[in-house]
Amino acid sequence: MNNYEFDKIALSIALAVFAIVFCVNIGDLIYYPEISVEKRGYKIEVPENHNDNAKQEEVIDEETLDLKLLFDKADYKKGESIFKKCSICHTINKGEKNKIGPNLWNVVNSKVASKNEFAYSTAMQNKGSTADIWNIQELINYLKSPKKYVPGTKMAFAGIKKLDDRIDLIEFLRTHADKPINKP
Repeated sequence: MNNYEFDKIALSIALAVFAIVFCVNIGDLIYYPEISVEKRGYKIEVPENHNDNAKQEEVIDEETLDLKLLFDKADYKKGESIFKKCSICHTINKGEKNKIGPNLWNVVNSKVASKNEFAYSTAMQNKGSTADIWNIQELINYLKSPKKYVPGTKMAFAGIKKLDDRIDLIEFLRTHADKPINKP
């Protein structure tokens, strides 16, 4: 073997090592940039509640809502689409088994916590023991924030903030009954 062969091999190895080191360092610069960050995360603005005596969650009463007008605009198809979120835990058709939550067939105007084959939380049983029924007004308030409306409920759903979406969902639920109640 002459000197030129040895030089070619040594230069090839050196060039390969250089290429590997170069690629690793360039890759680190691309995927792990050195950016100095004073604070990590995002600041979330939360309005302060200056009136501590005021109720945190406002309950809507029938006097402030025109249910007839709201239900005239209710959209069954939108309600069906919104129910897809609920279908993770609930079933809707007659005779279907309960999931994590009870079957919601015939729920509108039924007694709270009235499905015998479902194990309700203590909070929901207490609400049911007061002879409350799931009328439209109760559902509007409950669906906005279940955990705030019935503290201690097992229902982990955050709620539906938009009133129109809640009305659409209630319209969908209303029609899934042996004898659907009339629209308001």
